[in-house]
Amino acid sequence: MPERIEVRDAAATNGSAKSAASSRLPGEERRRAVWEARYPARFRIVWVALAVLLAVIAVVEPQVLSGSSLKAVTALTGVLVLIALGTQLVLQTGQIDLSPGATITLVAAAVVHHSDAVEARLGTAIGIALAAAALIGLVNGLLIGLVGLNALIVTLATASVISGVTLLWLGVPPSPSGRVPDSLYDLAHAGIGPVSVVLVIALAAAVGVAWFLRRAPAGRRFVAIGGNPAAAEVLGLRVRTHRAAVYVFASTMYGVAGVLAAGFVRSPDMTLGEQYLFTTIVAVALGGTLLHGGTASVSSTVAACVFLTLLDQLLAGRNIPAGYRVLVQGVVLVLAVAAVNVGSTTLAALRRRARREPPSVATATAPPA
Repeated sequence: MPERIEVRDAAATNGSAKSAASSRLPGEERRRAVWEARYPARFRIVWVALAVLLAVIAVVEPQVLSGSSLKAVTALTGVLVLIALGTQLVLQTGQIDLSPGATITLVAAAVVHHSDAVEARLGTAIGIALAAAALIGLVNGLLIGLVGLNALIVTLATASVISGVTLLWLGVPPSPSGRVPDSLYDLAHAGIGPVSVVLVIALAAAVGVAWFLRRAPAGRRFVAIGGNPAAAEVLGLRVRTHRAAVYVFASTMYGVAGVLAAGFVRSPDMTLGEQYLFTTIVAVALGGTLLHGGTASVSSTVAACVFLTLLDQLLAGRNIPAGYRVLVQGVVLVLAVAAVNVGSTTLAALRRRARREPPSVATATAPPA
């Protein structure tokens, strides 16, 4: 209870200060200031990029947005959204997770191994797979959040261990049939019109995460910890416990994504999760999440996932080799980080010039974002 009161008071003080400052501005500028505070430029960049990409696809490769192709695109987007939601929350705490790819591969292989295409075994197989994913997150969380080990080293080591365990425990192929039951395949390929049900599930999860971060007291505490861990610890918040818990949640999200990805491809192999390690970080960064922690936008992360999936499909439709497509993702990551930093700095400078006011002392002495 004391934690909740302190966070609420701190948020109320900060909010009242912003309201008092904005109330002294002219009407139009006040509305712009409020909008900028709630949805800064780093969250809006991806929407501009997505609009441009859609226009290019409509002219160059319109079949990407039609028929069965659109259902496949939305299914792949849904899987990426689920993974990106977990990664976003980890990055908001100022940590990193390099285990999504290995976790997804393990989960998919576990579903195939324990079900072996038998419908009656599917529920048990999914339960075992998700429990394994949650256990991976718990190990990461304990080592990083409570013991205090370096997140990069721990999750890199965890990914290597998971890959070895997958081969030793489940084997290649993971079952005689090598495929998931038909019901999971049918679910992953079902849709509402041209939109895959996988994306519908992912959007429902995104709404839940957004509500948690903006409305739930625990979510507001989480955001406070990510924005300033030192200050949050002074207020009495359990910083290490929150960091440990977020790894469990993130790994569970990877598990759900792995189950749906296994259903979509039907016969997953040991390389299923490899593509998602780098792509997920690119998506979250493109959505405006800062790599050192702080606030983030769930809607912008979803838009970034749509952008990256469409971009990959566009390049594949133009017969661009896979290596060049990965290269493009790297360029997108660099441009996204650069745009976030340069765009935010430029907009702040333009607003100060428009008001003909020098930068405030707080701005001049604030640590770099």
